[in-house]
Amino acid sequence: MQYQMVVAAGILGGDFTQVGSTTRNRIARINSDSSVHPFNPNAESDVLALALSGSTLYVGGAFSSIGGETRNRIAAIDTATGNVTSFNPNANSVVLALALSGSTLYVGGLFTSIGGKTRNRIAAIDTSTGLATSFNPNANGSVRALLLSGSTLYVGGYFTSIGGETRNRIAAIDTATGHVTSFNPNANHTVYTLTLSGSTLYVGGSFASIGGQMRTCIAAIDTVTGQVRE
Repeated sequence: MQYQMVVAAGILGGDFTQVGSTTRNRIARINSDSSVHPFNPNAESDVLALALSGSTLYVGGAFSSIGGETRNRIAAIDTATGNVTSFNPNANSVVLALALSGSTLYVGGLFTSIGGKTRNRIAAIDTSTGLATSFNPNANGSVRALLLSGSTLYVGGYFTSIGGETRNRIAAIDTATGHVTSFNPNANHTVYTLTLSGSTLYVGGSFASIGGQMRTCIAAIDTVTGQVRE
């Protein structure tokens, strides 16, 4: 399975083992002059998601070891030292997406257990404890993209049900309640990436139809109406 490289504030994650002429296993930091920083956590398998908060870097992927410590698919790294922190939610399968809000880290992927709880492909983790919160929308297929806007969490992936509602590959969840909103663009295939500008949600994936319109792999959705923008 192919995954794209992920980037957060000059830190790269992916499936690489070298950056330029420097050995770096799946995670690296690039200086402003394009040289490779000494930062070297050395993940033993793919790094697929990054979220930065101050000097703490949250990392998701397929790894079971990073920074010389056992961490199953999710970890936190002190960017000043490159050392892994005590944060250890221990996901039982791949983590594909991260989104951070204060002390809550929203996580999407292929897992069915994380933070000490049964959580199907989507969860919220308390960053101070590493434990799952009560947030539990329960997706029936992979969650591959997360995007936060205020108290709304936009979710993309390969699910057809989330939060007890029929939603095909894209949905919006009220983070205060964990309930799915009425937003329902109904993509006919996987959504891989999301980005927001004002009230327009840009969506990328392998779909050919979304929001009731023919759109090949990319679309712009009005977040108020759920309709495709021209």
